Amino acid sequence: MVTVMLANVIPAQFWSLDVTSDPRPHVVGAVELLSLRNPDSSSLRTVIKSYYRVNIESVLYQGFLLSIRRPFRPDFRLDSEFITHAEDLLESYHKANPSSTNPSIILGVPTSLYGLILRIIDSFNVPQSNLSNHLKRLKVELQYWEQLLFDDENSENVQHGDSRFNGLMIIATSLLFDLITEALTSIDDAICLTPLAGDGDGKPWRWQLDLAMNVLQCPEEHQKWSSCYLGAWPLLILGYGARTIEEIALVKDILTKMQQRIGYGEVQRIIQELDEITTYKVPVS
Repeated sequence: MVTVMLANVIPAQFWSLDVTSDPRPHVVGAVELLSLRNPDSSSLRTVIKSYYRVNIESVLYQGFLLSIRRPFRPDFRLDSEFITHAEDLLESYHKANPSSTNPSIILGVPTSLYGLILRIIDSFNVPQSNLSNHLKRLKVELQYWEQLLFDDENSENVQHGDSRFNGLMIIATSLLFDLITEALTSIDDAICLTPLAGDGDGKPWRWQLDLAMNVLQCPEEHQKWSSCYLGAWPLLILGYGARTIEEIALVKDILTKMQQRIGYGEVQRIIQELDEITTYKVPVS
């Protein structure tokens, strides 16, 4: 448990490229320990301590990160029963501490958004007979988050830092859904979803990239995201969806600065993964 909590403080060591530093066993052990420590959420309803909340959110965050870090080749799956149990524990904390102003001090975004990302990734494991309905249900759920994004873009909160991060996570989630849907559609022509409009070169129009580039091209946002641990995953998805040399170059520039500033091993892995994408190659100057 302590190892997983420290991962939020010194992630450069926990998420290194060293194969001997595999974080998965630590997270699995922490999940089991937390389940034993709090077998029933009612145990937290009488005496709630912030320390328990940090424990729960730390394990959830590291588990979510492991589950979504390789969206097209997942190698870890966070137990759905544990997610439900952890959410119940956090709900107990919030009920006992109604004055708490920040509902996710470690997670950054609601657990329901992480859950949607997991279900999108799980689409690869859905039987073909159920796949079309599965994707339609995900699309309906995703539209709720996309509407929040559009509402936020039209409000005065657009300059708020937390709002920007939430927005980038929603953009990446929406883009991931499109990428996975396209991959599955190419395998099974029976999947019927609304086709994406295309650009003149035949590539699908990525409205998510348009929004994300508008954010990341702002000097203050560029500076902020290159110093932020939580921004690594959205940048991975944006890198996969990039349509032009300029877009992939911007994503990799922020990732490179992030690696230089915070020494986060996961960022270096993402850079290497994006380097393997040969659709766009940034010329060496």
